[in-house]
Amino acid sequence: MKRSFALLILSALGLASCNSASAEQAAMGVRDSERMIHQEVVSSAALHGEPDEQLDDEPDDFEPKPEAQLAPEAKADAPEAEAEAKPAPAAAKPVARRIARQKLTVFAQPRRSAPIRGRIPTAAAFDVFGYVDGPGCEGELGWADLGHHGFACMDATRNGEGAQAYPQPKMRAELTPFYYAKVKVGHNAPRYRNLKALNAGADPIDTLKEGVDYAFVVRRRSKGQLVLIDDQRRAVREQDVRRFRPSRFEGRDLEAEPVPEGKVLAWVSNWPKAPVYSRASASSKRTADFAYHDQLHVEPADTKGWYKLEDGSFISIDDVRVFSVPTNRPEGVTAGDIWVDVDLEQQILSVMLGDAAIYATLVSSGLKSPTPRGLFRIHNKRAVGSMSSSPGADDFYSVQAVPHVQYFLGSFALHSAYWHDGFGRPISHGCVNLSPKDAKHVFSLTTPSLPLGWLHGYESTEHLGTTIRVRFGDAPVRDRRGEVEPIFGR
Repeated sequence: MKRSFALLILSALGLASCNSASAEQAAMGVRDSERMIHQEVVSSAALHGEPDEQLDDEPDDFEPKPEAQLAPEAKADAPEAEAEAKPAPAAAKPVARRIARQKLTVFAQPRRSAPIRGRIPTAAAFDVFGYVDGPGCEGELGWADLGHHGFACMDATRNGEGAQAYPQPKMRAELTPFYYAKVKVGHNAPRYRNLKALNAGADPIDTLKEGVDYAFVVRRRSKGQLVLIDDQRRAVREQDVRRFRPSRFEGRDLEAEPVPEGKVLAWVSNWPKAPVYSRASASSKRTADFAYHDQLHVEPADTKGWYKLEDGSFISIDDVRVFSVPTNRPEGVTAGDIWVDVDLEQQILSVMLGDAAIYATLVSSGLKSPTPRGLFRIHNKRAVGSMSSSPGADDFYSVQAVPHVQYFLGSFALHSAYWHDGFGRPISHGCVNLSPKDAKHVFSLTTPSLPLGWLHGYESTEHLGTTIRVRFGDAPVRDRRGEVEPIFGR
């Protein structure tokens, strides 16, 4: 039976709005729904008994759509201090590999009353660096040290020797872990119990709701039609929905491809194209056009409002987003630290190593609600999760299985946006949207880190989250980094 680790990830889907009112309520979001799914791909043998064609085509670009946001874990009162277990050294090698038989909570100490460090989903393989004593775990192995100051009870695990441990979520076609679709406007989208029921002409069990972006784990051709199948094996005809095709846009690795000296990096932000003129005037001869998101090298022109291109032609400053190396490294960030800078004026995110820019890309910040400015830390990272508007909101939305989410203030986050290609322009409800490729890359560089197999990770005093600065041009920002707020719960 064909396997796909992406199926592990449609779980732990917290729902929240992405707006300024909810964002200020740090650590007050809803709990995980923790709906676990199967490790195995839903195969044609299990679904129908015949060798239908399973498709795995790479998505392509599509039109913009508004977005939403995840919520952090609910917080409870802190327990009384207990003796701390000594964690494994950072360079220690694993002593074992285990597989979760159900969702695991990773704690900061080997006790269930300790703050939460992360989550591991059902069927995920993960590394163990040693075994330690602790209360409330009576199994043969007891508590395990998972590294990164994380401990989990091994009761609900099994031997994983020889199993592959993956970073989560595992991506399909390097863009998204799932297929995504929504109901076409003015259409119905019947949902069937399974593929066999659909092919047999059975009555549907329900219909998909308008305004919801659904995630599917399998796309296949069966009986001459394309079918999408979710993690509960329910089937929908693709002709009844509009399947999203995530943007392929990605930023620039400035270490591998530095900006030439004397030049300025820019991207075309005017859709669908930007005109180029022989002189710094729109009344001069139009010599060429650059496509939306084309990458350029420009230099300031003598005429205000224009940039000069390498061939001597000119492009309007209004048609491009321009990158400049961020300055004034935040206090507390050393020359060897990774930090993130978001310039709302240019809609550009930079990943910094000390004073050097190592990656730059376009983002989409808040349009319907402003993205908060300031100095923050990434306090919670989720490999995947769902997003929704607040109950009763006029602008309803519900978005399933958004990859690579990084909270920096309450329910505000950096995250992948599989539903639009409008990077370089404000679009969101307040979050910072990145393209799928960019979101994955930035996620891999920041802390709190997610070891192999982990689905969620929370910062701790031993593992602080990466500093992120959100600014508008050169306007100063307030330092809003506070003490680590531990998350408690099960």
